[in-house]
Amino acid sequence: MIAVITAGSLTLAAPPDFPKYFQPSGVPGAISNVQVHATGGVNPLPSGFQSPDINLQKMGAWSLRHLDLNPRPALNYEPVFFIRPLHSPVAPSGHDAIVPGDTDARMDWEYPNMREILGLKEPGTVEKGLHKRVLGYLREDGLAWVPPGHYMEGDVYAGKKVGPEAVASSRRVWGQGLTLAW
Repeated sequence: MIAVITAGSLTLAAPPDFPKYFQPSGVPGAISNVQVHATGGVNPLPSGFQSPDINLQKMGAWSLRHLDLNPRPALNYEPVFFIRPLHSPVAPSGHDAIVPGDTDARMDWEYPNMREILGLKEPGTVEKGLHKRVLGYLREDGLAWVPPGHYMEGDVYAGKKVGPEAVASSRRVWGQGLTLAW
């Protein structure tokens, strides 16, 4: 179903017997003066359309900038998961126990998407380093072996230390499958 909220009305692509009320989650009170209009479908945007509101290339460039500045080469391209913008420093120094097999693997998936948006063909130095890190989790048995910090997120926030022992990570798809992405 397609819903479009317009000034003072709601337009829905729905059958005429659709209930004529609208109560979005998180909006207190009642919404009145709602009108429901059946639509004939949605037409695709014309080729070459550029939104005056959204610039995907700028968004992609900022996202790629964040991806390139987050992993730390001195820590084998380990990125930071636990970022707290209102603290100083904003990220803890040293290793981040939640990252292995989780945050780093997700970032590994994000790079090709950002490069595609920006029309970049070749991975950069940081992307290559992060990808090599993620591939390093694979062992002869074909499983990704990582410390269990991503299973213990709440405990890590409470100050519990994660040991160096590695476990086969099967809880998360990205812990097993994405390592072969490129």
